[in-house]
Amino acid sequence: MRKSCDPTKTFDAGNMIPNDKDIADLSKIFQAASDPTRLKILFLLKEKELCVCEIVSGMEKKQAIISHHLSILQNSGLLKSRKDGKWTYYKTDNPLILKNIEKWQKQKR
Repeated sequence: MRKSCDPTKTFDAGNMIPNDKDIADLSKIFQAASDPTRLKILFLLKEKELCVCEIVSGMEKKQAIISHHLSILQNSGLLKSRKDGKWTYYKTDNPLILKNIEKWQKQKR
């Protein structure tokens, strides 16, 4: 037999739900990571920092497409970049996303 909810009881979700700004930031991360191309980029950058030209070569896509996806990942806080002369290098900037990727990979083995 199913219990029915008592409409006179209240439920305080107070500390269970982050504030609106934190929810928006987290949503931005999930949106950025939800694209297959961006997920592949995160897998590439899991091991080491790479130059845009290395990512383009590894992904076999045009530089403009990769740059677009890198920009989205960087704006969401998942990547960091640094310039070295005319080259831009990217690395992951979110240890939590890396832990989740590694956890997923271990479960697939």
